[in-house]
Amino acid sequence: ANVDGRTLFGTTAMTFAFQGKDSNEKVRLLLSWGASFFSGHGCSREGCISEARDLGHHEVARLLESELGGRRCEVVGLSERPELNGKTCVADEYLPASDQYRVTLETKTREALLLGPSNLKRRDRTPEDCGYYLEFKNGRAVRHDFDSSEDCQAFVSALEGGEARPVVTEEAE
Repeated sequence: ANVDGRTLFGTTAMTFAFQGKDSNEKVRLLLSWGASFFSGHGCSREGCISEARDLGHHEVARLLESELGGRRCEVVGLSERPELNGKTCVADEYLPASDQYRVTLETKTREALLLGPSNLKRRDRTPEDCGYYLEFKNGRAVRHDFDSSEDCQAFVSALEGGEARPVVTEEAE
């Protein structure tokens, strides 16, 4: 997904994320897919923070102020729970008092943790490593979450190769 495409006037998807409803959700989605900031009015990080504040979206402004806020990351160098190293998460909130991020693991358990910036490495979503897959079936959107990028890649490969796909269960819906 090209989240950095620019219009004829130089504006980006991030510029338009503040319009209408669900700004918080739109900005978080764009950040997790690696949206960038560019110099110029409305496209810079500072411009987006200012716009968020002007529109009363203070939670979004705080998210944009931190380096990894809203970003998809990989857990690295975690000695207390080494089994989590290599897992992906989303940095939901920066806590400046402790210099930590509240993150949610991208696993079926969706475990929440507090991690320092040294335990997080930015890992933007890509079509090959998206972490989840949306399927539209019987007029409904079904989100498939995976415990690893390998599981996600196998699912997408099965779709592309015409192989039998995993059954959509009530739990997946």
